[in-house]
Amino acid sequence: MSDRCVCRHASYQHNKGKCTICACDAFCAERLGAENAANNMVYKYSEERKSTFTERGQIVLLAIRDAAFNLIDLSGVALSGNIMDAAIKKLGAGDTWEMFACLDRLVEIKELVEVTDPQLVAGQDRIFARRWSY
Repeated sequence: MSDRCVCRHASYQHNKGKCTICACDAFCAERLGAENAANNMVYKYSEERKSTFTERGQIVLLAIRDAAFNLIDLSGVALSGNIMDAAIKKLGAGDTWEMFACLDRLVEIKELVEVTDPQLVAGQDRIFARRWSY
């Protein structure tokens, strides 16, 4: 079973089959079928990048950056899942792919360095550090 529903919110935000953010029915990958889920559930920075340039995207980007810097200042590195959790507390809600795009954008503009290979770890387990602390 996938940890993402079609509304793209993380599974921990679901309660009894309903998304607690957008109230959609949480159709998991298992219920959609593997082929359909693969088409709908693949994060691609090239497609999500544009969201970081919207007004909402800039707010999310700053929340992600602040959360990342705070966590990195505490321990030297931060897991993407912890960064997104901290940003959600500030924002009240968040789109997982939009937050991944913000992390990738921060790497792209050299605000963060990704320590892990994103192809080898789950999205929520990616590890980031500040550029100067790596």
